[in-house]
Amino acid sequence: VGGLRTLHFAGVHGSAWLPVFFQCVIITWLLLRYYRLIAGRMPGAASWLTVVAVIVTTTGLSWVASYFMPDIFAGILLLAFLLFTLDKNASRFTRITYLGMIAGAVLVHNSHFLILPMATGLLLVTAWVRGKYDIRNNLARVLLLTACCWMFMCSINYSKGLGFTLSAASHAFMVGKLAETGVLQQYLSENCDTKSNKLCLYQNEIPGIAYHYLWDDYSPFYKIGGWDSSATVHNPIIKDIFTNPRYAYQFAKQSVRHNAKQLSFISIPEGEVSHGVASSPFKYINIFIKPEMLQYMNSHQMKGTIDNTAWITIQRYTFLLSSIAVLLLIGNMPGRRKIAYIYLVVCMFIISNAFVTATFANVLHRLQIRVFWVLPATNIIVLLQYFMSWKAMPEKK
Repeated sequence: VGGLRTLHFAGVHGSAWLPVFFQCVIITWLLLRYYRLIAGRMPGAASWLTVVAVIVTTTGLSWVASYFMPDIFAGILLLAFLLFTLDKNASRFTRITYLGMIAGAVLVHNSHFLILPMATGLLLVTAWVRGKYDIRNNLARVLLLTACCWMFMCSINYSKGLGFTLSAASHAFMVGKLAETGVLQQYLSENCDTKSNKLCLYQNEIPGIAYHYLWDDYSPFYKIGGWDSSATVHNPIIKDIFTNPRYAYQFAKQSVRHNAKQLSFISIPEGEVSHGVASSPFKYINIFIKPEMLQYMNSHQMKGTIDNTAWITIQRYTFLLSSIAVLLLIGNMPGRRKIAYIYLVVCMFIISNAFVTATFANVLHRLQIRVFWVLPATNIIVLLQYFMSWKAMPEKK
């Protein structure tokens, strides 16, 4: 929706495929630089086409890059961060481009405001212990950039009369998460007799999934004011729950379980939700790119005919087999210290993404695969480069 508004403001009325096209251009350029970072040189045409073909067909990248949502920017954030931190051969312009992509990726999704400093902080501790001063300085610059993004977003909200806050709707996501953990239902059942709260009128209608609480048309959320005026209902509940050790402990315990479940999502979802005539996608496509409405209504997603069973199997086997191969071969790989650090960064981001999304938002395949695809993609690049180097060894002799 934001992409449609931006294109419309810029005078572009052409197609919903434009955001997807630019998403693919950005990620292709980053992957090319990422290949160079791992291999130490730019790939030949055959190598590059092979890498792209294998990554597109065996990981979740093509799914995420084609998604009409900002999910691809989680992977963009990770790759741009990796390249800014480790790409010592980049020109000043390229490094500035990395920083611009990091800032842009942070600003498009609220979860990134937490994921980036969490992952960077963990890596900064590691770099400090290991005495990696060049990496440590780059990590500190990323933290400073993140702080600037925080200030920028809070200032925008303040200028709009929403207060100096990162998100005026954070209370809604938090209560949705409390509903998913079951803590909200427990709190209401134990306190509605003594405390007056509008949500008590609907305590038997609260869904057990955060996504449904926030987005279902008939959710109690919309009966207490929705996005516009539910804060006065939500905030007292949030305060009571997190100042009560029993409720806070229950939330923390459930969050650990949800984190583990989020980490288990290593492939794309089995299907996709159909967005009908009452949905935001339908509304804004009808406003900004009405000529494509027929394509939208006739799509597989709208008809519920998407079947990802075979693709999911391919992705899971690709990840498992390529990971085993990397673990067996990494000891003999040239540049294995750098490769090991790259894997450390990728894993830190994946863990941070799972923690932030599962703790404060939703447990969904979509929210994990948006960044997880980078791990099997890294496996593919590392293995291809290893076998190409191994094949070239007799020629050198």
